[in-house]
Amino acid sequence: MIAILYSTPAALDSLSRDLSEAVWSTIPQPGEWGLTEIACHLRDVEQEVNLTRVRRMLGEINPFLSGEDTDPWAEVRGYHYQDGPEALRQFIAARMELIALLESMPPDCWQAPARHAIFGPTTLLEVVSILAAHDRVHIQQVHQVMKAILPQA
Repeated sequence: MIAILYSTPAALDSLSRDLSEAVWSTIPQPGEWGLTEIACHLRDVEQEVNLTRVRRMLGEINPFLSGEDTDPWAEVRGYHYQDGPEALRQFIAARMELIALLESMPPDCWQAPARHAIFGPTTLLEVVSILAAHDRVHIQQVHQVMKAILPQA
């Protein structure tokens, strides 16, 4: 699980390292997210949802975890007008903080319980598995965006 958490920032950094500002701000199709929106989304979800949930699961007994509809944040927070590379750096920093937290906990903490508004009874292992699946969705999305706006990608 930790390896997947490490791989997302590495893959995103590798894919986007030499891209121009114009590429970062390109929207492939109306209504879709470009690279900047994806980076901002990952940053905010990592800082405000993932880290918060993991901290609560490690610090509280069987906490209730609310469901979060984070997609509207792109419009509400003006992701398109933000700095995509900076958002990616902030995501990577937050992810490293999450990984450090997970690596420092005792192994039995993976079974720490919580009650999720959507998934019901869950464990830290399941929450991190869902987080990893979310990562994979957005890595695929980045590949699709790059393929649409950079035909040689």
